[in-house]
Amino acid sequence: MNTENIVIIFTSILLLSFSTIALILIYINNSKRPLPQPFERGTKTSKHSYIDIVKNFFLDFKVNIFNIEYSDKNIQAFKNESKDLFQISFCSLKTKHNQINAFELDYILYRSFLSHKKRTDGNSYFVYKLMLHWLPSILYYLLILLTLIDVTFHVYAIFNRSEIEKILFLNNIYIHKILFILNIFIFLLHIIVIGFNPKLKNLLDNEYEMTALKYVKDNYNDFYNDFIQVRKYCRIIKFTMNFGMSSFFKNNQYNSPIGK
Repeated sequence: MNTENIVIIFTSILLLSFSTIALILIYINNSKRPLPQPFERGTKTSKHSYIDIVKNFFLDFKVNIFNIEYSDKNIQAFKNESKDLFQISFCSLKTKHNQINAFELDYILYRSFLSHKKRTDGNSYFVYKLMLHWLPSILYYLLILLTLIDVTFHVYAIFNRSEIEKILFLNNIYIHKILFILNIFIFLLHIIVIGFNPKLKNLLDNEYEMTALKYVKDNYNDFYNDFIQVRKYCRIIKFTMNFGMSSFFKNNQYNSPIGK
């Protein structure tokens, strides 16, 4: 039985390692992508302010937001979507001045679009938020927790099998390998979410661009060509939010409003 316990311990650690390596490789792929040459310097203009852009968008799409303000905090997509307050994160902008380029316009409009979507199509907004932001990180942390419990339990079983047999609940967990099965299930679910992430991001990008491209052409035509290039650049990025784990991975690379 000790051999079986060792196999389970090794397999559990291997599953966690595989998920971790996958996240690291995807993060490296996202963060090392160079900016397109035309946008390293950025096209600047001083006639548009960040707050005015948000106000005009909300006005055109009849979104009721009472307060729009700047924040020094790093505000991710799907966060800080308060009913009465919209915050613009300086951490996602190159400058605190009322001068913008196409990347910054994309960030502002995308977050405005998500705020609008939350109010007009709450169900699909929740699905996007769940799949693109919550589930990836929740499943990964749950996989870490289950691996620790599973490994600890089977290490204990190697040396104290008789003690486990005395407790019916623990003995059933051991005999039916419940912790190990749960570990495999969470691992597979995490991999499925990772695999589905690019497709769902693409759907959300499609929805956003149907609104944003026309809106930019009608209201910020001087940005239109650059904005199209920014969108093409963001489309190359297949995964979002580093799977909700920005607390682990931080960088200054522009990975689109839902790619940071």
